[in-house]
Amino acid sequence: MSTKSCTLKCVPLGVEIDLPDGVAVVLGRGRRTKIKDPKCSRIQLELTADYEKMNVLVRQLSPNPSKVRNKKELQKGEADTLLHYSLVEFVPGQEKFRIEFDPPPSLKTVGSPIKTNKASLKRGAPTQAKVDDAKKQKVEASVGWSSLENDKLLAWMPSGIEHSEKIAAYDMDGTLITTKSGKVFATNKDDWRIIYSEVPKKLKSLVQDGFKIVIMTNQSGVSAGKVTIKDLKSKLEAVVAGLGVPVQVLAATDTSVYRKPNIGMWEYLEKQANDGIPIDRSKSFYCGDAAGRPANWQPKAKKDFSCGDRLFAVNLGIDFFTPEEHFLSYKPSQFSIASFDAKAYSSTVASLSITNPPSAKIVTEQGPEIVIMVGFPGSGKSTFCKDHLQSAGYEVANRDTVGTWQKCVKILQDALGAGKSVVIDNTNGDKASRKRYLDIAKEMKIPARCFVMETTYEHAAHNNRFRELTDPSHMKISSMVFNMFRRTLLNECSRVPRVPYDLIDFAVFHDPSEEPECGKFGASFVRLKAPGADEKLST
Repeated sequence: MSTKSCTLKCVPLGVEIDLPDGVAVVLGRGRRTKIKDPKCSRIQLELTADYEKMNVLVRQLSPNPSKVRNKKELQKGEADTLLHYSLVEFVPGQEKFRIEFDPPPSLKTVGSPIKTNKASLKRGAPTQAKVDDAKKQKVEASVGWSSLENDKLLAWMPSGIEHSEKIAAYDMDGTLITTKSGKVFATNKDDWRIIYSEVPKKLKSLVQDGFKIVIMTNQSGVSAGKVTIKDLKSKLEAVVAGLGVPVQVLAATDTSVYRKPNIGMWEYLEKQANDGIPIDRSKSFYCGDAAGRPANWQPKAKKDFSCGDRLFAVNLGIDFFTPEEHFLSYKPSQFSIASFDAKAYSSTVASLSITNPPSAKIVTEQGPEIVIMVGFPGSGKSTFCKDHLQSAGYEVANRDTVGTWQKCVKILQDALGAGKSVVIDNTNGDKASRKRYLDIAKEMKIPARCFVMETTYEHAAHNNRFRELTDPSHMKISSMVFNMFRRTLLNECSRVPRVPYDLIDFAVFHDPSEEPECGKFGASFVRLKAPGADEKLST
């Protein structure tokens, strides 16, 4: 479809100025622009629209600078090629005028905002068309779809978007769109609609105020094999078109640093996808429906499936809004956030003693012994063993390393036979697991101690997620494994201690005969402080 018109608009001033195809229009202070500031010359800018390329060449005529695309100011003699929805400020920091083509360019249109200077306008210098052609290849590499780390992050950069220090970032599903079918999950790539009629108007208002709109969404359906990358891209392009404003899209498709509430998507935006403009987090915000709200936060409303969107904003230190607060002006609802806060813990861990009571010894001087570690995956068992026991000469038997519990038993027997102490570095959450080693202790009349990690479920899960992100070789542990261990621990222990962080505490079992005395020391329990967690991330 051919271009019908190009208009320079300023909504607050009620200004609409026609820019005919190929005609140089000179504008400045006066009745047409309604600009009265003397800083703006009456001959400030020259604007020439190209309907075929759908861009406008803006040339600075006045010594007083103007500003385009929320970027560097134009000086006299400089020019810039602007696209649909680009911003123009005749006086930097004052009313923003916007270029709009009718009909607007399709999502596939590739434009080229090229900055030129006085030298490029002199006789014999390359024409603007030649400059555009020379840089076309570079522009095409940055506009459209790109991917990182084998499609773990998909990035869409539309033509004509205005990069800005102010970011209005949104989740997609349940925030900007919902399903047409009424089902929780979309049945196909076309099963969506704008969630509230207020959404497009709100986004246009934010763009007019200088924000860049960015969708940041988790799309795990790709890694789960339920959605193809082709269908996801098609849906995202359709959603952007339906919103009516230029929107940048970042979609995390798998478990990685890019998946919220990790902040990899945002860091990619800051470092590689904002045209070099520093982002001011104090002026930016995130809006999402995974906000940790309880059931009936509004009448008949279901509990939020997670608080991941809110945690994403917490990790970034930016403002957060739910869709209802942002688009419908609802009052903030009650919410609950992750019970483990690594940042809060970092201020208390230094004051905790390694043992409780402080006089308790980690390493005994009574000859060979068996130490049985008990705790969630990710609770700090291996780190504790390495730092406090292996360094003191204890042999370490770890099922993850050697493969089976039978091999752990063999290591135990060989070490005890050589007069060495041994630590069994496994989860050992159930009676049967511990009994294998305690039976050997009884038979050989060797004392045994259990070190029970008091790391909470939430904290261990945090540590495990962090390990997966920072160590690709680490085996992934599902939530099912965590839940099984938690049920076992609750069933077999009369209490699960609740202290701020990785501590090993006394455990009292329901059946006092379950683990009777072993040798002259018995099966005793010691409380210890284990290593801390990464405090940069709330998960």
